[in-house]
Amino acid sequence: MAVKGLDDGDVWVVGGSMLESAMLECGAMHSLALFVIPVLLGGGVPLSRPSDTPISLALESVTRFDRDVVGLTYRCG
Repeated sequence: MAVKGLDDGDVWVVGGSMLESAMLECGAMHSLALFVIPVLLGGGVPLSRPSDTPISLALESVTRFDRDVVGLTYRCG
């Protein structure tokens, strides 16, 4: 993810669902990069914590990588 409001460029923040949810809820994130890896796990960790406030995402780009991995970039808000 990249943080809004910086004059000197983007800052990349890597973290779990608690950090991602907090950044989305306070409006500090202007983009979100997700990668889909074609492996069925049968379980896992949620992408974000439950929230009463829906966050709108708009797809900006799709990139296909080796082994059918797909990168999705969304604009937040």
